Amino acid sequence: RSGNWITPTLNGFPYFHKPPLFYWITAAGLKVFGLHEWVGRLASVIGATVGITAVYAWVRQRQDVSTARLFLLLALVQPLVFGGAQYANLDMLVAGMITATLVLLAHSVLLLRNGGRYQTVLAWAYAFAGLGFLAKGLIGLVLPALALLCWLAATRQLKWLPKLLLSGRGWLVLLALVVPWLWAMQQRYPDFFHYFFVVQHFERFAKSGFNNMHPWWFYPALLVLFLLPFAYPLWRSIRAGSLNPAMPHADMRWLMWIWAAVIILFFSSPKSKLVGYILPAMLPLVYLCADALVLRHRARVAAGQSGGLRYTGTIVAVSALLCITAALLTTFNLAKVRDEQPLGHYLQQHLRSGDEVMMFGGYYFSVPFYAALPTPVQIVDNWQDPATQAKDNWKKEITDAAEFTPTLAEQYLRPSAQLLPAVCTGAPKWLIAGQGTAEQYPLLQSQAPVFEYQGQAIWYIVPGQTAACG
Repeated sequence: RSGNWITPTLNGFPYFHKPPLFYWITAAGLKVFGLHEWVGRLASVIGATVGITAVYAWVRQRQDVSTARLFLLLALVQPLVFGGAQYANLDMLVAGMITATLVLLAHSVLLLRNGGRYQTVLAWAYAFAGLGFLAKGLIGLVLPALALLCWLAATRQLKWLPKLLLSGRGWLVLLALVVPWLWAMQQRYPDFFHYFFVVQHFERFAKSGFNNMHPWWFYPALLVLFLLPFAYPLWRSIRAGSLNPAMPHADMRWLMWIWAAVIILFFSSPKSKLVGYILPAMLPLVYLCADALVLRHRARVAAGQSGGLRYTGTIVAVSALLCITAALLTTFNLAKVRDEQPLGHYLQQHLRSGDEVMMFGGYYFSVPFYAALPTPVQIVDNWQDPATQAKDNWKKEITDAAEFTPTLAEQYLRPSAQLLPAVCTGAPKWLIAGQGTAEQYPLLQSQAPVFEYQGQAIWYIVPGQTAACG
């Protein structure tokens, strides 16, 4: 809409909660394919594809085709992976980049250990780390580095760490990806570094005032639920000595267990927890499930027993059924969420050039998308409320973004006290509000809405033709 490919925006305001990769992919897709919902999910699909492809290719090369193919099948029917790959937020994109980074780093270690040429592979690892940073910030760098360090220490391979860290080509690639955007933002907005790194990384991780508060055991319980069909084979593989250094591919299993544990422990520390945060741990756990099933099957074949394939098929079927059930439950729950699509489509059909859109008591995130609005909307609310900064919600996001452009804030953030002058002057107005919110504004009560849907309504006000404007 704006033509500015440097600065992510929220309702026209600079939006620095997260880096721009997700928005670049989405905006480029919308530019090429048009305003379609599947394009909005494209970045998540890409993230899942990158992560799954990285693990599949590595397992196929380092281990065997059977384990790689079973991993691929299990990844496709794993509920959290399946859902994350279609949910339009940043979690699966950064999970895919973290996964590719760790796979390439581990592959570099194995090449180093065997005297192979590792420099190009390591440079690719740094490149995906840079993309991970651009996807969701410092966790794209910190989590792969932390997991790799723990794996090297646990497997007594720390001697390779200096060569991994002192990669001139790798650092050049990473900095070339990351620094231009950071530098451009700091040049445009002098407070950018403090807000982006201090507020959105360190303070956000440490504070407890955000939404989605859960106990420390939230993620372990979630993973037990979604990996329950694989609990027995996983336990059997551990008891059978699959982590014994003498066993083939034990180093890969150690990596996957440590990788998953680091992610789980890291995100279990803050009190605020979202399901999507755990996605970087899912693909290594899926690999361990596939590996355990293959080991079990081969052990039964070696012992002259049958039933291994049937058992594996049953486990896959149970996982697929769990995946379908989770998808249906999610769809059922989403049906209870405020549906803004009809509001947007109504506006798209009736909006005329020069008309203005105003929202009351909330920001309808999806309406500008479905209505293809050419400009930001005006939002009417109590912007002086001191409780605004206490919760992680739409209002805090809007006010934080507006701080970087005070002139735009004066234009698009309207105090409730200025409602009549804002509505009753200038161009015709389309007003969007919940019917409960409308009760607070006599102006909205004096005129019938032109469209209503699920407790939400749209009013059309033409200054000079509306009795409430006097």
